[in-house]
Amino acid sequence: MIPSRHGQAFIDQLLALIPGAAMGDLIERPWHSATFTGLRMQFPVKLTGDDASAAAAAAAHLLPDHEFILTRHFVAELTVGILPQSPGGAMLTIEALLLEE
Repeated sequence: MIPSRHGQAFIDQLLALIPGAAMGDLIERPWHSATFTGLRMQFPVKLTGDDASAAAAAAAHLLPDHEFILTRHFVAELTVGILPQSPGGAMLTIEALLLEE
């Protein structure tokens, strides 16, 4: 799936924080509540190399509290999971809720 413009800005910033990361297939869908409108995004991020496990752990710690700069949107929720991988690689699962300001 091709991300929305706001989703792409978020993805670009997120991947810039994880050198050498490659994004997998994106699931992006509209999200609405009684007071907010936004996007729910889910995607995997693959890391490779000898330090992939350490980089995955560092990203899982850093990303949920990072301040992303988005036009007319903000990251209301961000969760990061680490999936077991073979030696020399690691996989993160990213789920984010972007809300319109």
